[in-house]
Amino acid sequence: MIRLALIALVAAIGQTSQPAAVRRIHGVIDRSETWSGTIVITDDVSIEQGDVTVEPGTIIEFAKAQPPGPVLKVGSGKPNSGRLGFRYGGGGPVIFRTRAGCSPGRIVIDLFSRGGLTRRPDGTIATQGGSIQQDSLDWRGLRFEDIGVKETESTSRPPAPAIQIIAHGSPHEIKLGGCKFIRTAPLKMITEGEPTIQIESCEFSGSNHRVALWLVDMVKASTGRIRVRNNQLDAGIQVNTSEARIEGNILIGRNACLSIGECGESKIRVRGNYFHNTSTFDEGKYCLRCEVPGALIFENVFRGGAYVVYKGSRYMHGNILIGEEKPSGMGAEAGRTQALVAQLPAGAIFERNILIGPASSMLAPQPSRTKETPIEDPKTIIRNNTFDGVRRSPRAIHLGEVGRAPATFEIYNNLFFRVECMLFDERASKTEVALCDFNATAPEPPKRYERATVGGKKDADLTWGKSDVRRHTIGEIGLLSLRDPLPDFDSNVLGRKITVEQVLQQIGAYYRPAENSPLVRAGRHADGSKILRESIGACEPDSQIPQPAKP
Repeated sequence: MIRLALIALVAAIGQTSQPAAVRRIHGVIDRSETWSGTIVITDDVSIEQGDVTVEPGTIIEFAKAQPPGPVLKVGSGKPNSGRLGFRYGGGGPVIFRTRAGCSPGRIVIDLFSRGGLTRRPDGTIATQGGSIQQDSLDWRGLRFEDIGVKETESTSRPPAPAIQIIAHGSPHEIKLGGCKFIRTAPLKMITEGEPTIQIESCEFSGSNHRVALWLVDMVKASTGRIRVRNNQLDAGIQVNTSEARIEGNILIGRNACLSIGECGESKIRVRGNYFHNTSTFDEGKYCLRCEVPGALIFENVFRGGAYVVYKGSRYMHGNILIGEEKPSGMGAEAGRTQALVAQLPAGAIFERNILIGPASSMLAPQPSRTKETPIEDPKTIIRNNTFDGVRRSPRAIHLGEVGRAPATFEIYNNLFFRVECMLFDERASKTEVALCDFNATAPEPPKRYERATVGGKKDADLTWGKSDVRRHTIGEIGLLSLRDPLPDFDSNVLGRKITVEQVLQQIGAYYRPAENSPLVRAGRHADGSKILRESIGACEPDSQIPQPAKP
């Protein structure tokens, strides 16, 4: 009995230690099958018909020595073409990878809606027969390694995406959750019609391209729902869609940025993200570039880059923008970020933001150089912001080249620290500052105005506003001290030890005045009321802060 048991045990060990099956494939697949073990793709593979189902723990390896690398193509862009699906459960993640020393592989997915589909008012999808038949994509916990050609400085044009998903027809449901993209070229999604796309809790690391995630809407007038949430990236997100919500993402790296391209009457919302562009040279990089004037951009942290925000929107509220030191000898003005905000569309309302230097110009709200749709009231309002120059910011607000049409500004309820000039106007002939009052400084900057015209008066004839608040020290306006430099939040944010909301709260606390600060109810109400008054600065007073020193 003992001998039989030992024989059975040895046999069982031998069975479990056997290597997983290896299968080499190339060419056309036109029937349903299941992949498991290790699938080695030695040349282009096209799944034209049937369903290929991948078991948990499967390794799909691209192994072609000579370029170009092999392409795994799924579907043909026609009804009832091939599909690739995954079983989930025990056995580990499915891994797509390029074998060491081989040409990088790529993946192209063609989805085609099967027709007869409509979207209900609540956003759900239905057909005439009541069943949902649209082609969908559901990727959970997949891992992609060394997929796609690496971008180099000598690349004449951007290389093809590592993974390209093309959704034809309408509607589609595409979900990516908990996937990891390691040393890959971009993941690109091209949609038309009414897509529902959700990309959540994915990780892009070691990206070999300036862009890690690229979303494109071919129709430019779709009513789809695109959600990009709680992802972690070390490269950029490019959005060219009519609708998208970008929320709770963490982007840290030399190429970390969000670029929003013009795409019809877009509905874009950017909230609660953490951006840190860690480039150390002045090479024109930024955290945000937005070509959609109506985008809602609020409660984000933007840090670093030659320009922190190269181009903003008409609605920027509650953001924190932080400049950084640059190596000596780089850029037009060495040693600092060029601008925290370089462009705003005409008619912008820029409010409740905290701008922290160093920067050559903190806010340079010149209208876009590109043609914009005219709006009823092109007046730009800069109110209830806090500007901290951190010793090295020559100009807080820099009114620069203003384009074809005259620009009008109202500047009130702002708080200024450690700047050399509060308002500088590069081209006064086309700029009208209708109001610049109800602002506060501590201490007073060497220059309040430079080449500026306010209310029709030149800077030589201008004095401080009747309702400005001026103090000699920050203690006199109800602040204890200012952090210099700010803490490095990156490691704690990446480790999920602190949330973006907590970063906003912590930085906001440095600039929150005491309850009886002279800033409280010293500002102008938005409608000009002399009875209703607002506080000055981006942060509401805090009753927990000690009483300010008397002037």
